[in-house]
Amino acid sequence: MNLLRRFIFYKRKELLVFVLILLSIEIVFCLYHLPQEAIIYPLILSIFIFVSYLVFDYRSMRKKYSLSSQVEENLENIPETQTIQEEVYIEALKRLEQKRILQKNEMLKKEQDQLDYFTLWVHQVKTPISSMRLHLQNEDSDLSRQLRSELNRIEQYTEMVLTYLRLDSNSSDYLIQKVDVDKILKSSVRKFSSEFINRKLSLDYQVHPYLVLSDEKWLAFVFEQILSNALKYTQCGKITIQQEKNEIIIEDTGIGIDSSDLSRVFEKGYTGFNGRMDKKASGIGLFLVKRICDNLQHDIWIESEAGKGTRVHILFQEKKIGIE
Repeated sequence: MNLLRRFIFYKRKELLVFVLILLSIEIVFCLYHLPQEAIIYPLILSIFIFVSYLVFDYRSMRKKYSLSSQVEENLENIPETQTIQEEVYIEALKRLEQKRILQKNEMLKKEQDQLDYFTLWVHQVKTPISSMRLHLQNEDSDLSRQLRSELNRIEQYTEMVLTYLRLDSNSSDYLIQKVDVDKILKSSVRKFSSEFINRKLSLDYQVHPYLVLSDEKWLAFVFEQILSNALKYTQCGKITIQQEKNEIIIEDTGIGIDSSDLSRVFEKGYTGFNGRMDKKASGIGLFLVKRICDNLQHDIWIESEAGKGTRVHILFQEKKIGIE
């Protein structure tokens, strides 16, 4: 019905002209005192022809309207034009489409150049980080442990930049295969060993070797980001990593998350009350974690209470795969 009203609105000029023509004929007949019976048949015939024209035109318009979704995907699907006005509009659309394609290609090229640059930058930054870590590996003091901890954070931030850029790009190289969650977790914990020692935080590790279908590199990023947050907001106590069937739980005894912030912790850029207290918080880490888990088809959720710590749950949908 909406389409019919629009059609009548577009045809209002033609309808007005047709009515005026009929009125003009009627006026002429009256002025010359011609019999009215002589106009009835031409009038009926004219109305029939005009209505048939409108019906045909309406059906043509409805067909074009039904093809609009295909036109959005490809301008080659545009039906054949029937008026000069339509032809002018279609030519304008094609020029705009060509311009849009050029702009899209330029944008994709810029995004790829940006990704290539930051990828190179991250690898270049890792070189001095590795060099400094090598110099510190033979030292065991409060200062060396603190420096190693800061180096880990620098490396984590550089990886976060690269992960953020690659998240929605075509170069997101997910390699889904059997990976040992226990092995990935232990590797992630070792990266923060100096921080555990410096902060005098204990670790309760209750995970045994088992395999799931996932991507080792991206899953390691998820674990490291969660551990980093746990360490950042835990001043004393311990961090517990435990396994319940096909679920990994990382729990801390930190400051927790306010109930008003809990539903929004995975939003991009959202830092909440704790983030406002910590001026260095970016609100990007958990956003990346959630997106990666979604891409890997792993469920993740957080339970927390202000002042009583936080529990992060990661549920692997695939059934547990036994060690071969």
